[in-house]
Amino acid sequence: MTRSEAQELFIYDLAVQPAYQRRGVGRLLVETLCREAAAAGVPVAFVPADVEDDHAVAFYQALGGQAAPVTIFSFEDRAHDPPVAP
Repeated sequence: MTRSEAQELFIYDLAVQPAYQRRGVGRLLVETLCREAAAAGVPVAFVPADVEDDHAVAFYQALGGQAAPVTIFSFEDRAHDPPVAP
C-alpha cells in the first residue's frame, strides 16, 4: 500500500494557551492523538509547521517527529480568475 492509500491522521493546527505552555499539555495532546489513532488502525500522523517557526519545529522534533518530504500548494485570492474549461 502506498502512503497515499494508507489512513493518516492530519493535525492541521495545535495551540496551547500561553498560561498553560511548558506544562506538558501540548505533548499530552499530540501523544494522545497519535496513540488513539494508532489504536484505531491509523499508524501515521502528520502536522504542518512553518520552517521559520523554530518553536514548533523544535517541539515536534522533541516528540520524535521527523520532517517529511511534502510539498504544500497554496491557492490565494483567485476569486477573479476566469473559469478553467475541463
